Amino acid sequence: MSGFDRSASIVSVADAQQIIPQQLEKHEIEKDFPKGLLQSLIEKNYEKRKQAGQNLQRFLKDQYAVKKSNDIIEKFISFFNDVYLLSVDDVYRQAGLMAFSAIVSSLNIKEDSRFIESLVNPVLSCCRDNNTKVKYYAVETLYNIIKMCRQNVLFMFPHLFKSIVDLCTGTDRDVKKASKKLDSLLKTIVVECEANEYLFSSVKFMELIKEMATGIGIPYVQRMIVAWITVLDSIPEFNLFLYLPNFFEGVFLMLRNSDPKLKNEAMIFLKDFLGEIKNDMSNTTLNLGYIMETIVRMVKINDSAVKKEAITWISELIEKGEKLIVKYFPQAIKASLECLSDKEQRINEKAEQTNSKLQEFCKFFPLETSSDSGFELMSIVEVLMAYIDHESIKTRIAALEWVIILQIKDPEALEPSMEILVSTLSSRLSDSEPMVVNSTLVILCNIARYKEFFDKVISSILYEVSTNQAFSPNNVKKTVKTLCQGLGVELVYRSISELLNIETSKSFCQKIIEVLNDLLLIDSDFEEIRERLKYCIELEDMRCVEFFETLYKAWRFSPGCTLTLTFLVQAYDLAYEIINTMAKSNIDAELLQQLARLVQLIDSPVFVHLRMQMLEHQRHPYLLKSLYAVLMVLPPSRAYKTLQHRLKDVSALHKSLPVKMEDELRRGVCIRNEELIQLFNQANSPKKVVMQKTDSKYSDKE
Repeated sequence: MSGFDRSASIVSVADAQQIIPQQLEKHEIEKDFPKGLLQSLIEKNYEKRKQAGQNLQRFLKDQYAVKKSNDIIEKFISFFNDVYLLSVDDVYRQAGLMAFSAIVSSLNIKEDSRFIESLVNPVLSCCRDNNTKVKYYAVETLYNIIKMCRQNVLFMFPHLFKSIVDLCTGTDRDVKKASKKLDSLLKTIVVECEANEYLFSSVKFMELIKEMATGIGIPYVQRMIVAWITVLDSIPEFNLFLYLPNFFEGVFLMLRNSDPKLKNEAMIFLKDFLGEIKNDMSNTTLNLGYIMETIVRMVKINDSAVKKEAITWISELIEKGEKLIVKYFPQAIKASLECLSDKEQRINEKAEQTNSKLQEFCKFFPLETSSDSGFELMSIVEVLMAYIDHESIKTRIAALEWVIILQIKDPEALEPSMEILVSTLSSRLSDSEPMVVNSTLVILCNIARYKEFFDKVISSILYEVSTNQAFSPNNVKKTVKTLCQGLGVELVYRSISELLNIETSKSFCQKIIEVLNDLLLIDSDFEEIRERLKYCIELEDMRCVEFFETLYKAWRFSPGCTLTLTFLVQAYDLAYEIINTMAKSNIDAELLQQLARLVQLIDSPVFVHLRMQMLEHQRHPYLLKSLYAVLMVLPPSRAYKTLQHRLKDVSALHKSLPVKMEDELRRGVCIRNEELIQLFNQANSPKKVVMQKTDSKYSDKE
């Protein structure tokens, strides 16, 4: 042993002669030892002590040969344990360890568990000795015992392993070196017996591994754990798959350790183990569910090495897994979405590849709501909904892309998830990322086409607009326009109008109606419905007249927009009545702004037909009356001057033309003026506004 002098004197022989007799009184076997043999075990000269050990071996062998009884073995073990190993003197403990080595070398104890335990336990106690010399000799003695007993000592393996771990983490180099040699011997013995359960309790050992593998531990100990798992995995008869929960997560977490050797050894093991799993995925003892759940947890660990290895596992398993991996698709999607948001490029790129593999894989397997024959669709939707609001734009977009893929693949399979999809997706319409909003609208349009979900989609969107402060008028306009493009203008406007008609928040109604009104009157995508509304009365288009009345019932909560709508459909007598009601109400700044906006629209291409009708006073007397009424309501302003100039241009012409009542020239199809005027009065009476007593679906009552 390097590190200290083997020949150093510890206790003199004279002192020993005084101490030993006192301790031998209760051990009758003392008288059987040759004279001077016991004293020579504690000689200061190492060679003499070594010779004494050899003499002791011969003596023990002879004694056993003569008496041929196990009792003699028990007496020898008891004597050297009580007198030497339990001594307070270091030299006696060293001598006792030499005696134990002699016993195991000379006597037939290797198959008798009683003797093995009696020898091993005292030596294990010496392995914890404060004296490094005693500790070193204890390791050597333990090595000799194990070398002689081989697999017969494995019933004590957990105790041996714990001691080796403690010894390897010590500071003395010689003790650590001897402990590594002992650890190597144990590995050899376990491999020799093929980890036979009758000899080696793998369950108990793997419990030790589980205890020591998790967390940030001592690098060398964790390297020992990896080495032992690797050894066990090399044994053909040993099924490491059975013990996944004992080591799998722990080895993954070793990748975050700062020790490069540990990280490298853990990485090598995981790479090899992944190869084994891929080659044996049909093994019934392989718990793929646990693997996938663990990997999903690992991608959330704030360590790039752990994350990268975890997403690599998912990618490889998906590529190899075929039908076996289908039931774990939710976990796989969750992991890929999690890694898409990572700032490290390698992880991000691997996540993109994995997500693409998952999407391609999805196209070739049936969607089912149960887990028996296909994807667990509800679980997938739950995962996607959890990432719809993720802070990463990339992750949000990917989650939405997944929903679109599922919709294309089998929309009916998504029916049980429709409600949660609608409620969750609506919140993303105010997203700052245009791609997120566009994808969300695509999904919602697809849902709206399905069975009775049209009004549910519109209602959910209106609720979101009413409760989400992030929804600007531009957001609302884009949302409505996209819905109209995907679902049809008339259907969308009709649904929104009907829902607004039972809404109790007048300010919210006005906000939405102003957006709808602007789109209807200005946007080129609405030209067809706009033209139909213009001539619905004149052409006796009853369906369009009914559509106008539906709009009107909602528009009435915004007087300026209502007036604009009646001008559009050429219901000028109704427009005149509306202005009269407005004049009796409180003319606030908001209403004046709406009237100013109306004047601008009258000068726009949309109302060129109205301007031409101003020349036909005899056919449209209420048109001019309505416009003059607007002029009377407006205060002196730019809008006032614009309208005044317009009316002045045609006033001279009107004086020279005969006047005929407009109702004489109207066709048989008429709108229900009285009913519509009454509705407008209810919403805009100069008295306190009393709206329909229906609980608001979108916002608090004002």
